[in-house]
Amino acid sequence: MLNLQWQNCQNQIIELMECCYCCKGFFRFVLTFSLGAGPVPGLLLSEILPSRIRAKAMAVCMSVHWVINFFVGLLFLNLLQMLGPQILYTIFGTFFD
Repeated sequence: MLNLQWQNCQNQIIELMECCYCCKGFFRFVLTFSLGAGPVPGLLLSEILPSRIRAKAMAVCMSVHWVINFFVGLLFLNLLQMLGPQILYTIFGTFFD
């Protein structure tokens, strides 16, 4: 009986550690993304667009940006399996750059 309780406790500790590693990785990604090239589309669009339509155009452009990012993330693994890395990265480099 004591052995089963000990194994259950070890499993819970391992699951907690995995959750902590996942959260740390997520926060590290967000930090490096925001310090790197992540905010560039928002910064460039605000400089390019004329001031009379800037707010509405920024809203549309950033919405499109996030929708495309969502679909890239959603379809990436399936496309990687279907097309292979060379063709997939060529497509991304050609059309999404």
